[in-house]
Amino acid sequence: MNKRQMNKRQMNFSTNSTNGNNIKPAVVYDNADTQKLQILKENKNKSGVYRWVNIETGESYVGSSRNLYQRLHIYYSLISIKKP
Repeated sequence: MNKRQMNKRQMNFSTNSTNGNNIKPAVVYDNADTQKLQILKENKNKSGVYRWVNIETGESYVGSSRNLYQRLHIYYSLISIKKP
C-alpha cells in the first residue's frame, strides 16, 4: 500500500453482531490521513474489528486486533507504507 492509497482510505471500526445483516460501524473516520492522531488516541487500550475501504476502488480489508493502537500505529509507520 502506498502513501496515495492510504490517503484515499476510509476506516471503519465495527462491533460484532449475532445477525450479520445488522452489523454497523461503531465509529467511522472519513479521512485516515488527516485524522491519524484522533484515530490512534481514540483506540488506545481497545480491541476490535476494523475495516479499511479504498474509496477509489471500493476494495476493503477487514482485520481484528487485541491492541488496536499498536496495530494502527504499524499501519501508519513509514516502513509499513513502503512495503509493496
